[in-house]
Amino acid sequence: MAISGRQGEDDKREQERETLISLLNIIIPPSEDGRLPGAGAVGFIEYMYKENLDAWIMAGVQSIHEEALGRYGAAFHNLEETRQRRIIEALRTRLFRFFSQLTMEVIKCYYQDDRVLLAIGAEPRAPFPLGFSLPDGDLTLLDEVYERGKIYRDV
Repeated sequence: MAISGRQGEDDKREQERETLISLLNIIIPPSEDGRLPGAGAVGFIEYMYKENLDAWIMAGVQSIHEEALGRYGAAFHNLEETRQRRIIEALRTRLFRFFSQLTMEVIKCYYQDDRVLLAIGAEPRAPFPLGFSLPDGDLTLLDEVYERGKIYRDV
């Protein structure tokens, strides 16, 4: 009995892992030309555990998994993308904070991957201590900041 109970837990974890990978690839899908990997292929699961994000992420993933089972009787990762997106839309309000935070963490992880950096023309290295060279006196680099306008309040 203990073996089947453990097997059931392992199966559930694997289903949730596959749900997370599918969700990651919806957030950042692989490019059609194959140059850029999807977010599900950049080591996000390892990043999630390293950064101690697993508890809240897996709680949200479990909600998505349960919604898929309840709505379509199938695991989220086994559904066609149209149905996956319907589930996300149905949960968007209830899991707003989850989706917002997950998207930010996915972006942070994604742009640390060497393949992604190389594909966008950046060197796959830390910015310091070498830094990045910028042209001296090219103040046009600040145009976006000036155009944004005042984003603080006087105190």
